[in-house]
Amino acid sequence: MMPGPFELIIILFLIIYPLTIYYFANKMNDKFQLKNPNSRRFIWGFFMGISSIVTSILVFIMDLLQVSSLGDGFGWDIQYIIVDIFFLGMGVLIGYLVINRNKIALVVLTVISINPIIWVINFFYLKNRWNEFD
Repeated sequence: MMPGPFELIIILFLIIYPLTIYYFANKMNDKFQLKNPNSRRFIWGFFMGISSIVTSILVFIMDLLQVSSLGDGFGWDIQYIIVDIFFLGMGVLIGYLVINRNKIALVVLTVISINPIIWVINFFYLKNRWNEFD
């Protein structure tokens, strides 16, 4: 049975999204390596930071679309949007700090990811590179 158009869009998104973020993380790492030729690569950190920023923005947009389609005026909708703005700001701020090689921000991003695979990867990544970060 062939997947429908909605399933194809989801599959393409799940492939294109991480590849696009990896592309930009690699470009950011190239610039970083030019400025700091003696430092180790930071592609994973850039990937985590960019993912935090982009995912926060996408979730915010999807929540706004949901609130606007389900809402019937003001009140609860405004409270919901304020909470969304808070989480958008936190995601963007943490992502920005991770991109700027802040080790505490990377620890916070790891914990709030709620993904045990990321926890394990970042545990070893941070354990081996803790002293390199600002």
